[in-house]
Order: sequence, then structure tokens, then C-alpha cells
Amino acid sequence: MDIAVHLDDLLRRKDNPHLALWSPTKVVTTLTQAYFLFIGKLSRSPNGIRILKKANILQRLVDVVREVRHDDYVKLIVSCLYYGDEYSR
Repeated sequence: MDIAVHLDDLLRRKDNPHLALWSPTKVVTTLTQAYFLFIGKLSRSPNGIRILKKANILQRLVDVVREVRHDDYVKLIVSCLYYGDEYSR
């Protein structure tokens, strides 16, 4: 749920994401990017996909890509997901 809270915060601040805890600068310079690696690991297994769906993380990621116009987020999200699952694609 921690991931969901931070993604929601990022979506609320989409016009100025630099105020969010996961600001573009922090994502690039801190271990915040490890959250995205964790999401990627979860997307590789059926149980992980179930967890991501239950927390609505995958939909939030789609919303971030659509609404927050920073390449850093798009690159992280696209590069972290496992695309062997239909939902991730």
C-alpha cells in the first residue's frame, strides 16, 4: 500500500511532481527507483500480478504514464515490468 500512496501523491501533484516524495530528481538520485524494480519483480509471477491487481498498482502506473509528463517515470515503468503477462502488456 506504501507504493499506492506514493503513486497517488504523484498523480495529485501531476502539474508539479517536484513536490511529490517520488519527485523526478529523487527517483534518479536515490533508491526510490528500487520501488519500481520491486514492482517489476512482482509482475513476473502470478501471485505478484494478483497482489498488484489487488492494490490497483498497475492501473496507477498507467495513470502516471498518461498524466505525469516526465520521461523518468515512463522509462522506469516501461523498463521494470515483465511483459510475459497479458495484463502488463
